Amino acid sequence: SERLRSKAAGDPAVRAALPASTLLRCGPLVGVEDTFLNAVAAAAKALPAVPLIGGGKAKRVPTFVADVARALAATLRAPAAPGRTYELVGPEVLTDKEIALAVLDLIREPRATLSIPPALARLLSRAPLAPAWLSTAAVDEATTDLLPVGGPGVGTFADLGVDAPDSILAGGAMVDHLRWLRTGGYDVGTTSGRESTGGAGFGASVS
Repeated sequence: SERLRSKAAGDPAVRAALPASTLLRCGPLVGVEDTFLNAVAAAAKALPAVPLIGGGKAKRVPTFVADVARALAATLRAPAAPGRTYELVGPEVLTDKEIALAVLDLIREPRATLSIPPALARLLSRAPLAPAWLSTAAVDEATTDLLPVGGPGVGTFADLGVDAPDSILAGGAMVDHLRWLRTGGYDVGTTSGRESTGGAGFGASVS
């Protein structure tokens, strides 16, 4: 996508202008006001099925924003940080579908996923009132793996002395904000194939 191409071009441009700059490459950021997991949850609340372009096969490495904040602070204290690039990504590679199902499981919404063929998505993206998630750039990115590049001298969280990043699948601080979206409250609501304390959709399951 044009957005990702501009980001890729930005790295050498910044390094050429500021040789001592520290570059941080992050996976899709997850946190209280993210537009990543919250978008999936919003779709689950509003639609009978969560749409996934290309069936959600593209791979991502979700990254907790608080982990990135700790790493950013660490670069200010690390003598080796100036002039170096760090790739700050979460602990697991997940497909868009795996991410969507993890969100549905967490908020206990009995929703299915709906695969939208990329060719159809690109056609719909040209419509005058196409939603943001169906823009041309969004379709391009939804069919592209966004994975760390690595390479000689590229650092990680560990190189900055930051603890191992949080996991989207562990159900901890990284996704805790989504629990408030459960119908009925933080600890109650609908279910996804498990016993529930109640709420609409009891006994349903995610397909």
